[in-house]
Amino acid sequence: MSTYLVSFVVSDFASVSGISRSGIKVHIFTPPQNINMTDLALESSIKILDFYEEYFEIPYPLPKIEGGNGESSGRDYGMGKREEGIDEKG
Repeated sequence: MSTYLVSFVVSDFASVSGISRSGIKVHIFTPPQNINMTDLALESSIKILDFYEEYFEIPYPLPKIEGGNGESSGRDYGMGKREEGIDEKG
């Protein structure tokens, strides 16, 4: 994952959260109408974090992880989405 992907958004987002085996807080933010679509993102994030901490034998160095569902712009780019936010078709 690129470390330079940053977004500043002012919105009334809803969130779900969980805790990894090592105690790292994981939060997923989304527009309120999409809150029912965050379970997979949260479960996957926690499982992946646990896997990599065990695999590399290195604890995650930060106290939390926060992510979003990628819809903060309100636009739907479809399957051709890239970092630039441009659809491959145009």
